[in-house]
Amino acid sequence: MSKKSKRVNISQESLDRARREASGEIVIARPPVAAKASESKRTTPMEAVRKTSPEDLAAEYTYVISDLRSMGLLAASLFGGLIVLAILFS
Repeated sequence: MSKKSKRVNISQESLDRARREASGEIVIARPPVAAKASESKRTTPMEAVRKTSPEDLAAEYTYVISDLRSMGLLAASLFGGLIVLAILFS
């Protein structure tokens, strides 16, 4: 079987540009994109973040606590069973 080639499947120009960007030689400045009339009032990612209180999170994720508790009990019982089996078979 022949040896696999380690060549990357992108053009040499793209590789050279990526190497220049990684080394800090060039900084790409992209021109701003013209906004459409319907997109003129678009929110930025920081504006879109909604602050949630711990009470909201607790109310929304109550099932997580019960699931974690049941998984912990299952893991502990299985681990205890393994210990008991190890003592019995030794």
